[in-house]
Amino acid sequence: MVDVHSRSHSPRSALLKELDYLEAIKQAEAGTISPLYLLLGSSFFLKNRLVKALQGKFLVPDGEFRLQDATEGARWQEQDSFCLFASRRLTLIKNLQDLKPSLRKEFFLALPPPCPEEVLLLECEDDSAEEAVQLEGAIVKEPVLDQRQLEGFIRRSFAARGLKANVDVCEWLLLHTDGTLEGLANEIEKISLFVGDDGELSSASATEAVFPYEEGAVFDLVEAVVAQNCRRAIRVLGSLSAKDREATGRILALLFRQFRMAYQLAEWGEIRRTDYYRLAQKIGEHPFAVKKYLELPHRLSRIQALAGLEQLTRIDQQVKRAGMDPQLLLETFIVSIAVRSPIKKNGA
Repeated sequence: MVDVHSRSHSPRSALLKELDYLEAIKQAEAGTISPLYLLLGSSFFLKNRLVKALQGKFLVPDGEFRLQDATEGARWQEQDSFCLFASRRLTLIKNLQDLKPSLRKEFFLALPPPCPEEVLLLECEDDSAEEAVQLEGAIVKEPVLDQRQLEGFIRRSFAARGLKANVDVCEWLLLHTDGTLEGLANEIEKISLFVGDDGELSSASATEAVFPYEEGAVFDLVEAVVAQNCRRAIRVLGSLSAKDREATGRILALLFRQFRMAYQLAEWGEIRRTDYYRLAQKIGEHPFAVKKYLELPHRLSRIQALAGLEQLTRIDQQVKRAGMDPQLLLETFIVSIAVRSPIKKNGA
């Protein structure tokens, strides 16, 4: 790793150093930038913080950010240099874990040598990118934090929103979430939206505002379906089912709730000035759920949401009356929704 202002060409070698996201973010903010980051884990929250740190330090004032998907072709690999005829560039290539092993190997072999004006981020949610060990850069993993560090994160996050979290709130969140920074960040945003700017934060308000963690995972499932990413949706469903084979009934109910919300919001047409509280009150949903859905790059149309509700109703009947396998029915549902006509682009 070198200072952002003194980077130079260097040959590819076995220099892939291991960092956690907090270390990588701290180094980036201090100006120590790696030419390449291999991003492991599924934490969007931490990845987003690292990207913002790199944008703020490496791209300012005239750099370019580029986002690409490893599964959607690799025309960029035909270039001799990422930054030929370009200023500083930050390139994030997503979903390496979705490539077949042979294609992933070809991907790493085709990477050009490090460029002093380019930072490359490769997203691979699993640990199956052994070929990357011969690259120069950093492998970034999710941090393992103790209770003191997690409580500090909770307090700082609430303080940034003008709220003070006491010991009871911290303990309740740590007991009722998955204990990751991303999970906590989502729940903190939910509570803050529920309480409002001038509300008094207590464990009772946290209990009332936070949905079970399973609902957050189902939202991820719906997000993947809306994005027509069938592979990711099936993977999320599989992870939910693996934790609890009895969870499919709850998943079905939560999916119905999400599609009902999508249908209700579609009735409003294009929403250009988002008022989460007003919309949530009118449709009887939590403002966080409304906010997260409206922020998606794409949304279900009214017709698509209604078709999903009808199909989920049939699935419920097939499970209860005919004893059919709910896991298989849900997988069929995901495929049928995710491969339909293009999802409506978010015009908000």
